[in-house]
Amino acid sequence: MRGYTVLDTGDPQVALDLTKKHAIHLLLADVVMPLMTGPELARRVQALSPQTKVLLMSGSTVSDATASGYPFIAKPFTPDELARKVREVIDARHEASRSPDLP
Repeated sequence: MRGYTVLDTGDPQVALDLTKKHAIHLLLADVVMPLMTGPELARRVQALSPQTKVLLMSGSTVSDATASGYPFIAKPFTPDELARKVREVIDARHEASRSPDLP
């Protein structure tokens, strides 16, 4: 509805594979996921695609989200709130969206 193409997966390895095949402008990931944390997935995605921006979401571990250095949105959120945050992250300077522990 907002003009974005969404590639969806619940498997972090599939997300990494998609990063190798497609230009990913924004990774939206939960902080807590099975198999890999959102911040770990973000670091791996950005290692493959440094231009990819990251937005983490969290319902219960906001401190983990803020500690990661990535922008985040707290759950629950409305579709409009998510759309605003996505636009904000996409429009932000690239360096501001990267984790401080990345080279």
